[in-house]
Amino acid sequence: MAKKGREWRSADGTTYRVEVQLAGASSALVVWKHADRYQDRYVTWQAPEAEARSVTARLGERDVLRRLDDAALAKLFRRSAPVSAGATPLGGES
Repeated sequence: MAKKGREWRSADGTTYRVEVQLAGASSALVVWKHADRYQDRYVTWQAPEAEARSVTARLGERDVLRRLDDAALAKLFRRSAPVSAGATPLGGES
């Protein structure tokens, strides 16, 4: 079975697998998966076109990923949040 998503490299050289999940009528969840699951990140992407206002339309996950070039992914990555709080969510020692 082929892996979904594509590889993307951040400005600091870290490699992530980018996946699009939960595509709806006007938005989709973009997830950056890292080999260390504590470094996974996510952001909600909003479709900019007028068709996105149709509640009966659905965005395709593959189509959304094709639309997001490296510059768009870099911009979204800067707004992304960690998926996990990490091994020590309160900043204590593990």
